[in-house]
Amino acid sequence: MKYQFINDYRAVFKTATMCRVLRASRSGFYAWLHKPLSDRTIEDRRLLGLIRDSYAASSGVYGYLRVYADLQEAGETCGKHRVARIMRENRIKALRGYKAPRHIGLGDRHRAPRGAIETCGGERPPPAGCRSSWREAEGSLIPGMWESGGKQP
Repeated sequence: MKYQFINDYRAVFKTATMCRVLRASRSGFYAWLHKPLSDRTIEDRRLLGLIRDSYAASSGVYGYLRVYADLQEAGETCGKHRVARIMRENRIKALRGYKAPRHIGLGDRHRAPRGAIETCGGERPPPAGCRSSWREAEGSLIPGMWESGGKQP
């Protein structure tokens, strides 16, 4: 960042003065000028291409651990934390919730009997199968408990 600023204003100010004010080494600036990207950055960009290939091959399902395992299988030598960092910096995330949703129900024993909502609901008086005590909540009539001792038939 400092070196980029020095390079942009080289025509206005002296390089030595800017390096002194910004506390950057002049030799470091000239080294950056001839090679602006470090070896690590170049390697990270190469790994990013491999990570994107692995991620695309899995249709976006793989996270950093599986991508790391793919890279190890391909013979790449890098750490899992490096793969995680590169994926995080480039906003590559595993797709969550890609499986069909599972419906975990309580079964038929916890459902209202067929027709109970139609027969016990509404503004009509309760039929013989419902208890006669109705209470009012939020402006609508709600049936009381079932006659069979509080249990649904």
